Amino acid sequence: MEKITDELMSLCVEADKVNRDNLMTILSDSRDTEFGQKYGFGGIKSVEEYKSRVPIMEYADLKDYIDRMMKGEQNVLTTYHVDKYCSTSGTTGVSKYLPKSDLELEKEGTLTEDPKKLFLSEYNGKRLMLSSYRTYPAVPGSRVFLISEMFYKYLLDSGNMEIDKYIGGKDLFFVPCECSDMIYAKAYAALASEELQVLESTFLYEMLNFFGYIKENWRKIVDDIRAHRLPENLSVPQGTKDFLLSVNVPEERLKKVEVECSKGFANIAKRLWPHLELLNGIGNKYYLTEDAALSEYVGDIPRQYYCYCSSESLIGIPPRLNEYNYVMVLRTGFFEFLPYMAEDSVTYQPHELKIGGLYEPVITNFSGLYRYRLGDIIKVNGFIGKSPVIEFMFRKGQVLNIAGEKIDTRQLEQAVYGLREHGLEVEKYCVGAVLEHIPGRYFSVMAVGSETDITDEAAAALLDESLKLNSPDYKELREMGQIGAPAVMLCGTEEYERFNKLTTSENKRTHGKAKHIYPMEVPEEKWVQIIQEIRQGK
Repeated sequence: MEKITDELMSLCVEADKVNRDNLMTILSDSRDTEFGQKYGFGGIKSVEEYKSRVPIMEYADLKDYIDRMMKGEQNVLTTYHVDKYCSTSGTTGVSKYLPKSDLELEKEGTLTEDPKKLFLSEYNGKRLMLSSYRTYPAVPGSRVFLISEMFYKYLLDSGNMEIDKYIGGKDLFFVPCECSDMIYAKAYAALASEELQVLESTFLYEMLNFFGYIKENWRKIVDDIRAHRLPENLSVPQGTKDFLLSVNVPEERLKKVEVECSKGFANIAKRLWPHLELLNGIGNKYYLTEDAALSEYVGDIPRQYYCYCSSESLIGIPPRLNEYNYVMVLRTGFFEFLPYMAEDSVTYQPHELKIGGLYEPVITNFSGLYRYRLGDIIKVNGFIGKSPVIEFMFRKGQVLNIAGEKIDTRQLEQAVYGLREHGLEVEKYCVGAVLEHIPGRYFSVMAVGSETDITDEAAAALLDESLKLNSPDYKELREMGQIGAPAVMLCGTEEYERFNKLTTSENKRTHGKAKHIYPMEVPEEKWVQIIQEIRQGK
């Protein structure tokens, strides 16, 4: 059954008008900017005229304008006040800095929080946010944030956040300094509380990390709670330490945790927190493997997949639980769509899309992006009013490619997810195309949550066959000898996280966003060396 706020339903019913009105407002307000004068915003009277005057753009087309804005120039791309810039997570390998105006944050406002409140209306217990958000920029003096940090900072500053409903309040939700041990603090707080009803994280991948951490460390954490102590040199804010040490946990609760964790971690969530009723975090088919692994811990607890958003725009809100579908939110900009694989650049407005069609979103927003290609490929699964219900399919251009096979994230995810049928229950993974040898081949590091008799070599053979099933081009090129047999290294979840940190650039800070395809600058020999050192405890 759909749960939609009255505001969202109103936007859906008038989707075509809202979309058009957004464009006319943006053009009128920014007509005297440098960009507006270049393309004659003041004389544009229709959607078609806008599309004929302004070309479809990518980040490179706007980068020089944005660089000047970051140096303090005004009225370059937009007339709206901009003093914050969103740092992308770099999933395409190149960091971008995207302007975020106060007006756009205001328009996004509580669009994601209000539907969450609707789903949570029947739950009055405590929530725990597993992600941690800074309320200051990454570099002192700069104006660069992650989009999630920017959003929650806005909610906090505007008074639209129910912070008192979260365990630990501000002291456990926000991080006023760089801290590396917040997952310990979250696990400590969670194990101490039996009244937990809602678990939240930016991405559900973080929730999987959380349960894996508890699985490895619950004995130590329980001992610390019982002794009313924290580890020396614990890297968390002082306010967080003060909160944790203020918690009085009955011995009965600690014994309950010990008994349940000692039984194993299948369906552990309900056994530790009998009142847990909802999981909230971003998920889609790109995370099928992680979602299935999470189910081992949480069973069938309902999930709200929070929102479909990007650094550029808030795009959709889930109308139902347990589905990867999102109804488009059209208050945040002007949206067009390019048909996937189309030879021309003809775009369509949201109400003109066809059910079953694949499209790439193109946005014009209230922060200075114009006809900007997102690079996502979405599928239209229906409509609510005149607003399409869409599903994220894969990221355009993010592919594995050695000899022309171009395996996209959708095909790769299906291939790895299919390994479960052969008893290889992968929790997390990454795959890179390595070319040091001829022919080139894929190299994968896979985390399995429990011990397995499957060897690295057997896992590689299973992956090879699964890739052939999901990519005809890969199958053909393998049989022609243009691609070598893949290699796989299996490891534990903690080993995988250490590997992940060692192969990720330090300046790319993200909130638990899984990366399945790695760039080719990590050679196979380096992957092997890192894993071997981790296995040896170095």
